[in-house]
Amino acid sequence: MFFSRGMAFFQAGQEFLRSKNGEHNTYNLPDSINSLKWDNITENSGVVDYYRGLIKLRRRFRGEFGERVFERIGEGFMMTAGDFVLIVSPTDEVISPRLDGKFKVFADKDRASDKPLYTAKRLCCAGYSILLARRVRE
Repeated sequence: MFFSRGMAFFQAGQEFLRSKNGEHNTYNLPDSINSLKWDNITENSGVVDYYRGLIKLRRRFRGEFGERVFERIGEGFMMTAGDFVLIVSPTDEVISPRLDGKFKVFADKDRASDKPLYTAKRLCCAGYSILLARRVRE
């Protein structure tokens, strides 16, 4: 959703893994279920930092994605938009598309930032994760 054209929307508490104790329909349940558990921000600080990185990425590059081209790869997919490549693996399958060039990686399974995390010659998206990279023009 952070790479979509429209408004990026996520529910309050999603960024720190709010669960509502597994209840799916909580409209008539007490505040003990529906309230935000602010201590979860500390407990899940890695996920909170990941969301912060995705938000910064979206703000920095929103107008640069342009036309998007989608391609199915195994159980996942790859989206290219200008110099950007987004790979999504919704299963445990590791996805390594054959792409030539050098890439600056902005998001992987562990981190997301508006500044490059590292440079790679071969892109590899771990299972149950994403990888966002930008081709380096030389």
